[in-house]
Amino acid sequence: MKEKSSAGLQQAKTAAVGRPKEKAKVLHEALVYAGLEAAGLPVPKVCEVAETPQGWQIRLEEISGTPLQQSIRQDPQNLPRYIRQMVQLQVLLHTKTAPLPGTLRQRLSRQIHQADCLSDAQRYEMLLRLQSLPDGSSLCHGGFSPQNLVVTPDKTYIVGWQDASLGAPAADAAQTYLLLSLQLPQGAELYLAEYSGQSGIAKREIQSWMPVVAAARLACGHPQEQQHLLCWADVVQYA
Repeated sequence: MKEKSSAGLQQAKTAAVGRPKEKAKVLHEALVYAGLEAAGLPVPKVCEVAETPQGWQIRLEEISGTPLQQSIRQDPQNLPRYIRQMVQLQVLLHTKTAPLPGTLRQRLSRQIHQADCLSDAQRYEMLLRLQSLPDGSSLCHGGFSPQNLVVTPDKTYIVGWQDASLGAPAADAAQTYLLLSLQLPQGAELYLAEYSGQSGIAKREIQSWMPVVAAARLACGHPQEQQHLLCWADVVQYA
């Protein structure tokens, strides 16, 4: 049975009134969606941005479809096929660009600075490592995962673009690999092998980003993830 995506295709995304940073995030996300729509990418259209008694809201185009995460949960034996389809879309995404404010490197740096559980020495090490990694200008989602893909009869929509930026495809793939290791462990290694095969980017190159993206995700403040992320951030080298 089809359902409206839990990613907020119909329900407006709200930020508290009187919190300028939250207002800025809402306006930033609307700008990102508008730029992606103008670039012809499969995203819901922005219908309205308004201040309401509940806060600032984005009203997006209503789309009826099935979140890929739900399909995987209901049909786990076909996980390799779902991962393959997901990677095909991400690899295509990485061939695109869009008029986005900020770069992936800037976003990761900002998040590492905001990660309170890192010591000063760890933060310094992660920032140095970030600077040593290759840059890029590809469109990067920043949270590409099954929960942000909505399948309709016509196409698959990509939602959840609040962390979108331009940067290195390997970094975006590392973020997906990290999310899958946290949320769908049985799919993480399948994904890494499939993405490497389809994109031609070596696993080692993707893995070299893992300490940095793990350190950056610590800024999200999910206590249940902290130990796992700190372990990733402590890895110095991959075989």
